[in-house]
Amino acid sequence: MKFAKAQEVASILSTVASKFKNTDDKEKTIITFHEKTNSLVISSEQNNINNIKNLISKLDIRRAQVLVEAIIVELSETAANKLGVETIFSGASSEEIPIGITRLNPSGPDLLSIIATSSDQDNATLASSGIASILSSKGLLAGIGDITEGQDNFALLVNAIREDQNSNILSTPSLLAMDNETAKSLVGQEIPITTGESLGSNNSNPFRTTSRQEVGIGLEVTPQINEGDSVLLEVKIEVSGVAGVVSSGVDLVTNKRTIETTALVGNDEIIVLGGLIDEDLQENINKVPIIGSIPIFGKLFQSKSESKVKRNLMVFIKPKIMIDSNDSQNITSEKYNYIKAEQIISGKNNILDELD
Repeated sequence: MKFAKAQEVASILSTVASKFKNTDDKEKTIITFHEKTNSLVISSEQNNINNIKNLISKLDIRRAQVLVEAIIVELSETAANKLGVETIFSGASSEEIPIGITRLNPSGPDLLSIIATSSDQDNATLASSGIASILSSKGLLAGIGDITEGQDNFALLVNAIREDQNSNILSTPSLLAMDNETAKSLVGQEIPITTGESLGSNNSNPFRTTSRQEVGIGLEVTPQINEGDSVLLEVKIEVSGVAGVVSSGVDLVTNKRTIETTALVGNDEIIVLGGLIDEDLQENINKVPIIGSIPIFGKLFQSKSESKVKRNLMVFIKPKIMIDSNDSQNITSEKYNYIKAEQIISGKNNILDELD
């Protein structure tokens, strides 16, 4: 055989040969194969041999290939707004000093440390803590207060911040697949996922079992070349990644978006498979009971944070049919010359010299 696998062709020929009529009932058509040399071994009448040879010539042909190029674009937008108010009040009574503190945003500036710094300049620890609290803060900080010894003291600090983040993650996987054959690729990593654990008796024999899960960008295609230079593509694209950990800090949370479809695409044409839009809005309000619910005035006794995440995943596919070795060589040379030009520009032109 020149191109086809002898084992697969032998199975087809045996089915067809079972319908042959022999002049001598004792002589039956026998078709087998030799795997090491990829050869067919046939025993049959001469007229049957000619029919079998004609059928082999139809099956033993060079099959076309399809180069499938994909562009995966993820457009994401993240916006976060935070507004918090912290207050401190201390009375002037020398016998019993009332103190009131609102502490709603643990990640914001430490108002208590800042006040302690201003009232005790000789304490280096408090001074360092107060300065570090201010330097690690983000956004707008504004405060008012009156700190006078022997009198009622108060302080108020407002922290406002808005964060915006845009990303454009572009991936361009490509696969070379034989006609009617499935090809797969994955660019990513394997992460451990806990499947079970046991502490044993009195923690004497603790253990945990894990499994490996693949995350990243996966592409799976099965092309079928049709009449008229069109390609029927069975496509499965998966984009996954690690989102973070759960509250226990042990198990991982993963994001996963998948497109699985069948599309008819012309040769060397680009088609969009669709977009996956995901929008997540979360709002968190911390406030002092009762007082924080008072209209307008209650804003001074609450901290509010809002986060919005919007993602749009779009996938573009372009198939390129390669009929013979000339098509394969032309596409390969184009890709190879592009990579070599990039290496020359970056001063690393000696990497590909061994292939020339």
